[in-house]
Amino acid sequence: MSATENRIVRIVAWSFIVVILYGTISLMLLAFSMIEINRGVAHKDFVLKTYQRYLYHKGWRDVYQSRRERMEFDRDLLYKPKQGRFAFNNLEYRTFVTYGPYGRVSGNVIDNDRPGIAVLGDSHAMGYGAQDSETFAARLEKRLDRHVYNLAVSSYGTYRELLSLQKSGLLQKIDTIVIQYCENDLDENRAKLADRSPSSPEKFDVMFGSTKRDVFADFFSKLNLWLEGTFTLPVHSAVALFTPYDKSYDFGPHYLAMKKVFSLFPWIENKRVIVIYSNRYGRKYRNYAEVTRGETNPNLRFVDLQFGVEYYFDVDDHPNVRGHAKIAEILGGIIH
Repeated sequence: MSATENRIVRIVAWSFIVVILYGTISLMLLAFSMIEINRGVAHKDFVLKTYQRYLYHKGWRDVYQSRRERMEFDRDLLYKPKQGRFAFNNLEYRTFVTYGPYGRVSGNVIDNDRPGIAVLGDSHAMGYGAQDSETFAARLEKRLDRHVYNLAVSSYGTYRELLSLQKSGLLQKIDTIVIQYCENDLDENRAKLADRSPSSPEKFDVMFGSTKRDVFADFFSKLNLWLEGTFTLPVHSAVALFTPYDKSYDFGPHYLAMKKVFSLFPWIENKRVIVIYSNRYGRKYRNYAEVTRGETNPNLRFVDLQFGVEYYFDVDDHPNVRGHAKIAEILGGIIH
């Protein structure tokens, strides 16, 4: 065997060893992360946190609208929360969520006739990980001594948020609307601008899956999960470590779609509207201020919370209790 052939054999052998070590270590980290999730332990370490986030969002978490006992059909909204008190637990929190006729309740007693405030948004404003009295809506209500109606619903985009307010019977009771916007609202807003057809009960039923379990599909889904996690997570972790979140977030398309949605609800012109944003793990839009600086509607204000990751859960991608307190503080300084 020639020297060149020996060199090629050594390179192939070492490459094989490196791939095996890479896969073995990554698989061990993935398995350990799964065990820790099942034990209810969340890690702050960057590597383990990355693996836990991957598993968490691949099925090891409870999504509020994913359970039929908590949701009911609505032909305009597809689904809306049922009234009542429901346990809602995940890796980093154990909470109860209570919905009444005007959204998530706060427990506050407001005894005056001052105009109220409507809070719209998705799971961030609804308050994943916060008790009823800990959401920023509840804290803001207590701070201002004004009714604050938390109509936020997990996964709603701007269109369904405004539609739910329109259907709530609260328009004559409020003078201010706080809209919490999230990066994933863009797809729904664009879809609703193109098609606003009523929903069907059949579509609602599909949300909760088939009652018949497909064993083979379940097996291959889990196999793909482990293969993907084992071989791609280390690369994704390295990229994330050296790539600031705000590099790729352009607010321009979000702003244009949001404004088009606003135009479908003419009554919004008569309200004071404050838009804030909360993206996964505190990711920031790189040009939020620049895009919104040219807004000409004096009743519409865009506020950048300037949140850091300390205001979010480590594994769950929502504001923590400290984050909700900070949002209430910021909004309390704007709304009187």
